Amino acid sequence: VCVSSTNTPALGNGETAANVYVGTGGTLNLSTGSLTITGDLTNNGTINPGSGTVTFNGTGNQKITGSGAVANLYNVVVNKPSGTLTLEEPTKIAGTLTMTSGDVISDATNILEVGSSASSVGSVSWTAGTVRGPMKRWFATSANSTPESGIFPVGADIPGKGVINRYAQVNFTSAPGTGGYIIAKYVTGLPTPSGYTGLPLNYSSGSYPQAIQNAEEEGYWDITPYDASGDDYAALNSSPYTLKIRMQNPSTLTTGWTPS
Repeated sequence: VCVSSTNTPALGNGETAANVYVGTGGTLNLSTGSLTITGDLTNNGTINPGSGTVTFNGTGNQKITGSGAVANLYNVVVNKPSGTLTLEEPTKIAGTLTMTSGDVISDATNILEVGSSASSVGSVSWTAGTVRGPMKRWFATSANSTPESGIFPVGADIPGKGVINRYAQVNFTSAPGTGGYIIAKYVTGLPTPSGYTGLPLNYSSGSYPQAIQNAEEEGYWDITPYDASGDDYAALNSSPYTLKIRMQNPSTLTTGWTPS
């Protein structure tokens, strides 16, 4: 399907296309329709997301690409029996990201963003699949207690192991007061300059102090809060939260705690 300044097809429900190309000066109006793409979405123009749903379910590798500033979508479903969905353009999902099967590959420039502001945070429905790269999620000014409201299904392709999901979940236990967003990713290897900076991490448990002093050398989580203007360590960072992370299939971490 080719969309240009003179060819603007009307999107209905249950539409299917191999590849969708939005040319320079063209506008794709998703409205309230639904579109399944088995190939690539190329955006060199403008996408008006409306409240439409785009599903990527091709059996091969797919991509969202183009010279447009951002691929604005509302609902996105990733349900791929095989292959990956690679972002070669920043992609913003204002409604719901549904991950049923298949990995999404992003990077610092072509980031995966869920929500658009503290008053429109979007949502994630996750069953399977891994975001291999950074994922940006908006958080409101209120507490968020459900797992879905704070999950980041991130992970990486770890050398010698393949793709491992290292899911993270952030829930604010009281209202942050002012909203913002969090960017989370799982990065292979040790953080620089030293993966052991800050260790041992001392804490109290039971009748005597404990210390976390071992590092997993396969990788680490980078989870950074920002306020709405893009300043890091502001607003959200001063509010109480719970953090859950999935340490799936580690190979070099020594289990157990050592009394300090």
